Amino acid sequence: MRKSTTRTIALAALLACAGSAIALDDTIVWRSDAAQRLAPAPAAPAQAATEALRLAAQPGAPRMILRFDSALSKPERTSLGAQGVTLLSPLGSGAYFARLDPGAQANALAAAGLIAAAPIRIEYKLHDTLLNLAPPAWSIVDAGARDNGPLADPIVGVYVRFHDDIDAVLQEANTVITNHAGVVRDTLISVNSMVVELPLSQVHALAEDDRVQWIEPPLPRMEGFNASNRAITQVDIAQSAPYSLDGSGVTVLVYDAGTARASHVDLAGRTTVIDGSGTNFHATHVSGTVAGNGTGNSTHTGMAPGASIVSAGFEWDGSGTFLYTNPGDIEADYSTAINTHGASISNNSIGSNVGPNGFPCAWEGDYGLCAATIDNIIRGSLGGPIVIFWSAGNERGSSCGSAYNTSPPPANNKNAITVGALNSNNDSMTSFSSWGPSDDGRIRPVLAGPGCQSNGDFGVTSTDSGFDTDYTTLCGTSMSGPTLAGMGALIFEDFRNNFPAQPDPSNQLMKAWLCHSAVDLGNTGPDYQYGYGSARVVDAIDLMRTGDWAEDIVDQGGAVTFTINIPGGTPEMKITMAWDDPAGTPNVSPALINDLDLVVVSPSGVRFFPWTLNPASPASPAVQTQVDTLNNIEQVQITNPESGAWRVEVVGTSVASGPQTFALSATPDLGEGFLAAALTTVVPALHPPATPLPVDVAIFPGIDTLVPGSVMLSYRFDAGSFTTVAMTDAGANAFTSTIPGADCDETIQFFVTAEGNLAGVINLPTAAAANPFSVDIGEITVLLDDNFEADSGWTVTGGVTTQATGRWERGTPVGGGDRGDPAFDADGSGQCWLTGNADDNTDVDNAATILTSSDYALASAPEAVLSYRRWYDTTVGAASDDLFIVEISNDSGANWTTLESVGPSGTGAWIEASFRVADFVTPTDQIRLRFTASDFGTQNVIEAGIDALHIESFICVGPSGCNEADLAEPFGSLDFSDVSAFLTAFAAMAPEADLAAPFGQWDFSDVAAYLAVFGAGCP
Repeated sequence: MRKSTTRTIALAALLACAGSAIALDDTIVWRSDAAQRLAPAPAAPAQAATEALRLAAQPGAPRMILRFDSALSKPERTSLGAQGVTLLSPLGSGAYFARLDPGAQANALAAAGLIAAAPIRIEYKLHDTLLNLAPPAWSIVDAGARDNGPLADPIVGVYVRFHDDIDAVLQEANTVITNHAGVVRDTLISVNSMVVELPLSQVHALAEDDRVQWIEPPLPRMEGFNASNRAITQVDIAQSAPYSLDGSGVTVLVYDAGTARASHVDLAGRTTVIDGSGTNFHATHVSGTVAGNGTGNSTHTGMAPGASIVSAGFEWDGSGTFLYTNPGDIEADYSTAINTHGASISNNSIGSNVGPNGFPCAWEGDYGLCAATIDNIIRGSLGGPIVIFWSAGNERGSSCGSAYNTSPPPANNKNAITVGALNSNNDSMTSFSSWGPSDDGRIRPVLAGPGCQSNGDFGVTSTDSGFDTDYTTLCGTSMSGPTLAGMGALIFEDFRNNFPAQPDPSNQLMKAWLCHSAVDLGNTGPDYQYGYGSARVVDAIDLMRTGDWAEDIVDQGGAVTFTINIPGGTPEMKITMAWDDPAGTPNVSPALINDLDLVVVSPSGVRFFPWTLNPASPASPAVQTQVDTLNNIEQVQITNPESGAWRVEVVGTSVASGPQTFALSATPDLGEGFLAAALTTVVPALHPPATPLPVDVAIFPGIDTLVPGSVMLSYRFDAGSFTTVAMTDAGANAFTSTIPGADCDETIQFFVTAEGNLAGVINLPTAAAANPFSVDIGEITVLLDDNFEADSGWTVTGGVTTQATGRWERGTPVGGGDRGDPAFDADGSGQCWLTGNADDNTDVDNAATILTSSDYALASAPEAVLSYRRWYDTTVGAASDDLFIVEISNDSGANWTTLESVGPSGTGAWIEASFRVADFVTPTDQIRLRFTASDFGTQNVIEAGIDALHIESFICVGPSGCNEADLAEPFGSLDFSDVSAFLTAFAAMAPEADLAAPFGQWDFSDVAAYLAVFGAGCP
C-alpha cells in the first residue's frame, strides 16, 4: 500500500452527483449582511468577456469579480494568467476576485467558461460592524473613547487584507494605509494583511481603494483558556512496553498566555523560552500536561515526558489597543519555533473568551483573518508545515448560552485539530466545553479529550509556576488541547521508528488518524459536541502501523481512486479523509476553498455518503444522505458492508486553488482502485504555433483490466467539432498521440477516454468534452536574464563614492549578514549588486548611490514584463526620505518614471518585484532601469541589493510568419479575404474585432487598429 504518493489522476468513472459545473442560479454568499448576494445576470461567454473588458477599462479599477461555469484547475488559471487575466482569491460558485491587465483577451475569458463579470462593491469588502461604522469597543485605540463615551472620529484598530497581487510587505501597501491617515502596526505574511490604526472616518475610503480586499475589526485579546488523562486516552499503555513511547526527539511549541517556568523540575533541560512575555501559571500547567516527566510527582507525569518544549506567549507592545503587535505575535513565535528549533507540533490553549469577557456573542462562530492565519501556518506559510492542536474554548455556561453555537474565534479555523473537554474519569461532557457549529456550519470541535474530572482531584493536575516543585489543578479545554498534543508527540515518535524513510506526518494525516480511531460519543457519528469523539492514542498508533492510509493530490475535476476488498461477515467499513485547506477568503461564506468529495460505491453500485450535520438543527444526529460542502474532513461509515471490491474515490468537486493534497485512512485495508488514467505530459499554459502537441497517458489498471483499443484522444481547435483518434500503445500501460499544430489566436482543447472491464468508460479530465484540457497558442520569449555574474553595462553614480559609505558594488556578499546586509545573493549564482560589499559598517551614508542599466531593446515586445529580486534593510531606523527607489526610462535616461518606492522601513529579505513595462512607459529600444538607495540627514543603517533581473514577453507569430491580421485562407498572405473576415466579426460585435479602447464598443478605433496591423503586412 502506498504511504505518501504524489500521483494525480483525473477520471470520469464517477456518479453524476459527485461533481459538476455550477448551476447558473448558484450565488456567492458574502459575509456582510448588507451585501449578501452577487447576482450579475449570467451571459454567454462572449458577452461576459466583453463586460469584463469594459470594467477593466474603468479608471483605477482593474480588479473585479469573474465567475466561471466551474472552478478552474491550476493549468487553466496559469493559462489565463499568461493572457493577462490574474485570478486572485476564490469566492465559491466558480467565482474569483480577478485583475485584468491591458493586454487581456476576451477570447481567453470566453474559452475558460466565463459566465459573469461584476464590479467589487464596498459592501463586499467590509465586516458588518465597519460597514455600519460601529466597531467593537475593544478595537477603539483611545481608552478615553472606550470608557467615557464615543469620540466624533476615534482611532480604531483593524486588519486590512490586500488582494493577492499586492504584497502587504511592500511599500505600495504601506502607502495605501498612510494615504488614509493610517499607521501600520504589523504585517501578517500568512494572509497578506496588515494590522492598522486609522480614523474611523477613513475606513470606508480605505475600502474603496481597488487594492484592498477586506477590512475587519481585530479579535479581542487572546488569553489562556494528569493522571486520569493518561489512563482514559491510552497514554499509560503507550508509555509502557511494548510501545515504550515518551515523545523523545519531538519538539512541541506551546503558544500560550505567557511562557512556562523552564526551571520546573518536570520541565528542566527540555524547555526553551523564546520570548519575553513572562512566566505564566497557565503556560506552565499546559507544558507539564504535554511533556512533564513527573520528577516532582510521578502521578502528574505528562503525555510525552521525553519531548522538548519551545515556550512562547501571546504578546503586545503595550501601546494602542491590546491586539498589537499582530494577533499575539503568532507569526513571529511560530516562525522561530519551526525554523530555528524544529518544532513539529504545537499546542494553543488560548482564545478570545468572548462570552466570559462579556463581548458580543455574535463573535462566537466567526472565521476571520486570525483563523485564516492559523490555517496557512499549518500549510507551511512560515517556512515549513506544522501540526496544530487548538483548544475549543470554555464558552458554554457564559453569557452567550449553555449549548450550541458557542465556539469562540480563532478556534473556528479549518485546519487545526480543535479539541473539546471531557471529564477524564468517565468521558462525560464537561459543563463548559464550547460546542459548534461555526457560523458557516462546520463541525466544531474536531475531537474531544480529557480536560477536567468529575471526581478525584476534580481537574487536571500539572506543573505550576510558583516554585520549581509546584503543581496545581485546573479544568478547561486548555487542559484537553495539550493532552492531545502530547499524544501527537507519541504518534510522531512511533511513526519515525516505523517509517524512517517517510517525512513526518502532516497535520491532515494526524487528523485523519485521530478522528478515525476516536471513540464515538453522543449522537452516532460526528456531532457539534464531541466532534468525531474521544481520542485514543494506542488505537491511532495501531492504525498508523497497519499502513491503511495514503496521501495524494487531486485537482479540479479530477479524482484519485482506491478499492477496499471486504470479506464476508465484516462488521464495519470506515474511511476518513482530511485535507489542509487554503485560508478562507474572508469576504465570503463558507470558509471552505477546495471542496473534495469522498465517494464510496459498493460492489453492486450503491453510492454511500459521508456523515453530515444540519447546522440549523445542531442537536439532530448526523445523517449519511448527501455530499458535504462545508467541512474539510469527511467520514463514510458502513455497518455490515456488502462483500466484494468497493470503489473509493476522492473527487476534486470544486478545487478553486489547487491542486489539493489530502490524507485518507481506512479499515479494512486500502488497496489499488479500478482503472484510472493520468497525463504523463504537462498541459502547457502556452504552446508554440504550428507545432504538434504530444499527448502521453499512463493507464493504471489497479484491480481492473483495460479493454483493448479503448484509449482514444479527442481534440478540436477553438469551438469546432472534436476529432477522435486511437492512441498508440507504447507498452507498459503507456499510450501516446499527437495533436496537429494550431495557429495564433486558436485554442487547442482535448480529452482522453479509456474503458475498463470493471470501471466502464472513464474520461480524462472527468467532464470530458464539457470541460476539456485547454492550451492557448503563443510563446513566452526571454529577452534578458541577468544574474550579474558578468558585467552587463551597469554604471554607478551619486554622492556616495566609497565602499565604506555604501557605494553600489557587484560581487559575492561578504558581510555575513551583519548590520542588515545580505549574507548571500538571491538566485544562488553567487554575485549580485549590493551597497558596500564589505564586513561591518559599510551601509549607505550621507547621500544616494545610484545604479543605472544600459539600454534594453523592447520596442518589438509590447507585452514585456520585467522582474528582479531586491534587498532593502533598515536595521537602525530610517527617516522619511531614506527610500529605495526603482525607476524606468524609455528614452535612455532623459526622463524617469517610478516603478516602486520602498521604505522608509525595510525587512531585510530578498523580495521579488514584477512589472509590465507598458503599464509605466511605452516600450522602446531605449529602456533603462535605475536603482537608488539613500541615507540623508540623521544617519541610519541602510543596506540594499539587486539580483536576478529578468525580462520576458508574450509573442505569437503564426505558422506563415504573418501577423494577427491574417484571419482567412490562404494563410501566409494578406488580401481582401482577411478584411472580409474582420468586417464579418465587426458586424457581429465579436470579441476578436474589439481591438481598441474603449473596449465593449465596436467603432472606428477598432477598424483603425485592424487596418494598422493589416498595413504592416507579412514579412
